[in-house]
Amino acid sequence: MAPDNLVPHSMVGRTDDQSQAILQLLVDCATVGIGFLDHQPCFRYLNPTLALINSAAPDELVGRPLVEVAPRAASLIVEHCRHVLASGGPVMNVEYTRPAAAGGPARTWLADFIPIRGLDQAIIGVGLIVIDITERRLASAARDRPADPSVDDLQSILRDAQAYTHRLNNQLALAVGYGELLAAGRDLDKQAREYLGRVVTALNEVGQTVANLQNVVHRG
Repeated sequence: MAPDNLVPHSMVGRTDDQSQAILQLLVDCATVGIGFLDHQPCFRYLNPTLALINSAAPDELVGRPLVEVAPRAASLIVEHCRHVLASGGPVMNVEYTRPAAAGGPARTWLADFIPIRGLDQAIIGVGLIVIDITERRLASAARDRPADPSVDDLQSILRDAQAYTHRLNNQLALAVGYGELLAAGRDLDKQAREYLGRVVTALNEVGQTVANLQNVVHRG
């Protein structure tokens, strides 16, 4: 369940155009990969973050065989999709590392495979949630190295900046999305406006972290 400070209470149970637009915005702008696979399995939906892992737009990947969409991870994905479809239960915290390739470093993801049920409770496919944990791994490795007092301040601020990366992407996208709704003449209710205010406050916190980083750089 989403935390109360993430989704306005007024959206719960609503099916109007505004709620649908906001929910779609949340999924499309999420910095975690979100997808839906059918029984074959083929992707029937991918959000931009999940599609970006494969360096393509979502429309280019929907309906294509999994081996074409994710050739390196296809066997792993198929294995867990089959388990979910057969057992009716989720498969959580599946780790996958894509080796370094020309022009790019190795990257590691953590994935959850979740059964998606129709109105009759029959499983109609598998939901896929993917989180990039590469930076988390790098930060963990950095903490294991001997401390260097000369760069402690910079490392601390960089860790803050890394922690804010996903938050900045989401909050900025949501702020722009709300702005587009307002520009289109679609008024926001009181709770949605309060949520937008929290988004702006979060962006200000990110700005303070950037300012701290600038101060350290200038001192150097």
